[in-house]
Amino acid sequence: MGVWMGFKLWEVREGNKRTLITVLSEQLALTNQALEGMSEEMKVVQKDRRKLEDRVGKLEERIRELEKLADVQSLAAESEDVDTKGE
Repeated sequence: MGVWMGFKLWEVREGNKRTLITVLSEQLALTNQALEGMSEEMKVVQKDRRKLEDRVGKLEERIRELEKLADVQSLAAESEDVDTKGE
């Protein structure tokens, strides 16, 4: 037949069950360690993402403020041009 959890079927049927259990438990422990490491990495990535989102929000707010300021300055410049032409 095929391979089951890294063992050939005949090894599972004829092998020493204690050896198979030991090997599988070691592999499970390694898998759990890997998952724990990935979980910690995901926490760090999510924390960094939140920081970046906050920074982007602040930058967007600053851009809107600068755009408003630029609009006010351009309107002021236009009104000065109109005033000087009228004189």
